[in-house]
Amino acid sequence: MRGGGGKPRQIIYIDTQDLQADKAFDTMQKLSKILHFNPPKQEDKTKFERKAWNNYTSFLPFTLFINHKDFSYLKNKIKFNFTEEPLSNLKDTKNLFLDKNDPCYENLSINVEQEHYELIKEDEKIKERLKSYFKEFVKILEEKVKFRANNVLSEQDILNYFKANSSLALKFKTLLDKELTHIKQTRPDIIASWKYYAEFEEIC
Repeated sequence: MRGGGGKPRQIIYIDTQDLQADKAFDTMQKLSKILHFNPPKQEDKTKFERKAWNNYTSFLPFTLFINHKDFSYLKNKIKFNFTEEPLSNLKDTKNLFLDKNDPCYENLSINVEQEHYELIKEDEKIKERLKSYFKEFVKILEEKVKFRANNVLSEQDILNYFKANSSLALKFKTLLDKELTHIKQTRPDIIASWKYYAEFEEIC
């Protein structure tokens, strides 16, 4: 195929199985040879073995600021970064505020600059007020995560909708037939692995 500039364009399809935690690093190494970019470093392999999406991803990161309006004697604004994993350039402070049995303890980091960590650690007034706030925060966060998990549409829900709306299913199939022409020709094995797509075609 050719791009807008008239140069040949290579299309590479990657099976999502090759992006799973146990294969992603090797996949990127292979792609670096084909596409001529710097391969991932061995010391970064663990980064490729982490899951990029989980139940908390849509709610994080979250940022909280405290300043002299909250504590009159504070000279500088203090920024807290709530993330799923500790940030390498900051200090994870969750051990100051949360207990290990608190909701989402294992899935949350409360990151702050090292100098601010030292200040907070020694200041009982700030520490206790933040502890109260963070306990309420993780409680609400966990409720939101559970609500989303219990109310998200499943693949079967979508298939059932198409079963009940056959004309819409056929319109959608027409779009997919056009969009998937090339991959069907070049990587039919990927198409064959799509369980729900096969069920969708049966509906149509």
